[in-house]
Amino acid sequence: MEKVIRLGLWAMFCLLGSATFAQNYPSGELVVKFSQSQAISEGAVESGLPALDAVLQGYEVEKWEPMFPFVKVGKRPGAAELKKVYRLYYRAERDPMSLGQRLGQRPEIEYAEPFFWYEITEVPNDTFYTDEKLIHQQRIMAPEAWDIVKGDTGNVVIAIVDGGTQWQHPDLIDNVWTNPNEIPNNGIDDDNNGFIDDVHGWDFPADEADPTGDPLLFRNAGHGTHVAGTAAARTDNEIGVSSISWNARFMPINASHIDFDRAIQYSAQGILYAALMGADIINCSFGGRSYSDLTAEIIRFATANGSLVVAAAGNDFFNNDLRPFYPAMYPDVLSVGASSRVNDTLSSFTNYGISMDVYAPGSIIWSTTSNNGYEFRSGTSMATPNTCALAALVKTRFPQLGPVEIAERIRMSCDDIRSANVPYGDSIVQGRINAFRAVSAPSSPSVRLREVRFQESGGDGVIHPGDTVDLSLRLRNYLEDAGALYFLLRTNDSALTLLDSLATLPGLIAEAEAEIRFRYVIADTAGQSRLPFFLHLTDSANYRDAEFFAQNAEIDNPVYLTHRTDSIRLSITQDGNLGFVDQLGSAGEGWEYAGKNRLFEAGLILSNGPDQVINTVSGVVPGLQQSPLYPVGPITMDSLSIVYELGTVVLEDSTDVLGARIQVEQLSLAGFPENPNLDNSVMLVYEITNLSPSPIPNLRLGLYIDGDLPGGEYGAVDTEDEWVRLQNQPINPDRILGLKFLNDEMLPQLSILSQPQIADGFSDLEAWSALKGDAAILPDTMGALASMISVGPVELRGYDQLVVGFLLTAAASDTQLVKNGVEGERLFSRYFRPKNPGPRVDIEPDLPDWSQPFRVFPNPFSEQIKLSWELPARTELAFRILDAQGRLVARWDPQVFGAGTHQISWEGKALPQGLYHWQIIHPEGSLAIPFLKR
Repeated sequence: MEKVIRLGLWAMFCLLGSATFAQNYPSGELVVKFSQSQAISEGAVESGLPALDAVLQGYEVEKWEPMFPFVKVGKRPGAAELKKVYRLYYRAERDPMSLGQRLGQRPEIEYAEPFFWYEITEVPNDTFYTDEKLIHQQRIMAPEAWDIVKGDTGNVVIAIVDGGTQWQHPDLIDNVWTNPNEIPNNGIDDDNNGFIDDVHGWDFPADEADPTGDPLLFRNAGHGTHVAGTAAARTDNEIGVSSISWNARFMPINASHIDFDRAIQYSAQGILYAALMGADIINCSFGGRSYSDLTAEIIRFATANGSLVVAAAGNDFFNNDLRPFYPAMYPDVLSVGASSRVNDTLSSFTNYGISMDVYAPGSIIWSTTSNNGYEFRSGTSMATPNTCALAALVKTRFPQLGPVEIAERIRMSCDDIRSANVPYGDSIVQGRINAFRAVSAPSSPSVRLREVRFQESGGDGVIHPGDTVDLSLRLRNYLEDAGALYFLLRTNDSALTLLDSLATLPGLIAEAEAEIRFRYVIADTAGQSRLPFFLHLTDSANYRDAEFFAQNAEIDNPVYLTHRTDSIRLSITQDGNLGFVDQLGSAGEGWEYAGKNRLFEAGLILSNGPDQVINTVSGVVPGLQQSPLYPVGPITMDSLSIVYELGTVVLEDSTDVLGARIQVEQLSLAGFPENPNLDNSVMLVYEITNLSPSPIPNLRLGLYIDGDLPGGEYGAVDTEDEWVRLQNQPINPDRILGLKFLNDEMLPQLSILSQPQIADGFSDLEAWSALKGDAAILPDTMGALASMISVGPVELRGYDQLVVGFLLTAAASDTQLVKNGVEGERLFSRYFRPKNPGPRVDIEPDLPDWSQPFRVFPNPFSEQIKLSWELPARTELAFRILDAQGRLVARWDPQVFGAGTHQISWEGKALPQGLYHWQIIHPEGSLAIPFLKR
């Protein structure tokens, strides 16, 4: 059976954000798209489909309402599909993600998902143009482009979908878009578009005509105003700043969250409004890791109706090939990373990857802000409007070009910046935008992947482990004719074997399509469901390109995923245990340290009595797990700014064994960019939620670790620092498996369990005894041991939640173990308590104030290099120097510096020539400053 899947939808997972890291959707709301058109009156409590209403009976439905009541079905492509989308409100305390997964399996529903919100991500005579505040415009050759075309010679409109915009700013008001068919302030929807008096855009959270935004959400409004100024400030008006677009018009649209500052909640409505009102370019300086069918559909609609969506690639300093960042990674979106405003190095915070399209200046960008002011901001949020401004110039110069052709012309006219960014290797494809080349130079070919077809040996249209898969890739050339084309397919997944990796085409003329074919085998033991591929192509002249795509193997949901850092590996499983799916080790990679597995089994145990035990490890029969917990959705691995890998496992019980229904969400965090001491550690956070109104009394929970050190283990307990340890010798061990408790408001029980207690099975009574701390033995015992940290008893009230954290560490010394513990406690306290009820907001996290005063000099250097900085208050800092491959060259341990100016020097004359980075590790993040040794 051949399977055809639209590129961009078939390979995407729903990468869920954890509730602890600020769940990025509201409770009690769901977006539902029906398979067929439905006539549901606004405010109705029933859909009119009896089978669906029966499913929703226990959810206390409040009302249904159309998601986009202002859309009119007509000649616009995609409008009829949008009329099938509704917003469902319900009162029951049930997670929208779980409900969406349940509804999405029904034939009446095309998709159902939460209502996601996103993070905000960040030669004219104008006053600041001549004092180098706008030097980035010269870097990308904007003055040379203005000699060819200026935005005020056309009628191009850039929509600013953001957190609010002070469009009345003196440097903006002359360029604000005006709805020609709306009469101001008459209380009438003159153009019959569903919005009354929308003369200068719309405010979606307030449902009113002024898109300035809520003054109480000042970060949102300040961000939107800065973005608008970067994209379309009034140029050549003798005040303020200039914009690359040279007076293209901007359409301000407030898509802010209704309550949380620096959050975007109404992105889908904002993008749709912009497209309906004729915006040529739509700026989206926000994003996150959650895939949304709704937003993907809105972007398809916008593109089909002539709007180019340009989106920020994110500020996590992470490879977006590994975990996509949306909306930047949706098909036909021009994704933008950030580069320096003065040279070609990538900004220290920017995301990157082959899946990225372009880079633009995004560090320390000077632009308009609220209250008629100006300020520096940094982020891919700032790189994105610089790119939108260039897109407006290209559209003005070549009005016949469609959205994708504009994006491809910008992409293919970039400057190659790979030599200035050696550490990124081949992950930079085209480079940094060049305005002059985009509007003047003849374009090259641009051959892009449009569709993936596959036929697998199983014949059921689903890729499974062991299948041989035939790939057919449909390509389209958007720009100039191409000569002979040569293709190389590669992958970095060891579970994939490429049988055919080379293909050729004799040529491909502009606007033509063609297919190429490959073949691969997926191993029987494949554990990851997202299969990554990289397609590289060259022609017989100078054209080169690359593209990333992924396939979903749909391995009945992956049974495990594995955290990988430079020092350790740890598998998490769909059933909630750690290391392996079972004691036989049939699936999973264990807990690997120093090249060898150190773990037999590990997992969570909960109980409120000797006959009421939930055990994710062995039960009364050795090696057999008897847990009533079942997975809710697939296990996932995501990325956040503070951690490279965030694993999420969500489980619910099927038997109410504790007297009430519970949910267990296990978060596993590995790879902390600002905490090198934790490279050999995994933080485990458990959120235990009572899903019923009845309290759960006398609840105890513990994390159980059964180690596997050669020759057996010694057990050690540290009650003061709350560690239990399994180690290879009683004094001065060099192989330690440590478990630390991270909550400072609870007193844990620390236990070492002997082989006789666990070898014959782990009965409910034995588990209950261990949870109470009754199973502790002397720490100098040697043998096959296990350890446990437990807490309780506590009462978990109805609908309440308990959050506990542990640090699992492999260490080569007691000193290393202690350092890991200090760092782990600090991070847990900072990010998990108090819990932040608001969303992480990527209006894109602008580079914070602390990052500005750090300076490395001389750069380049030959013998000695210095780092200087100024602090407004006492601050703890640590420093590292890394080479171009990211290897550690030098380090300074954390130290507290007082307010004022500081400087450190380092003798580096013995270093070989090349590129290096000086990394500053600050309590609020990390910063890497590149420098050269000559």
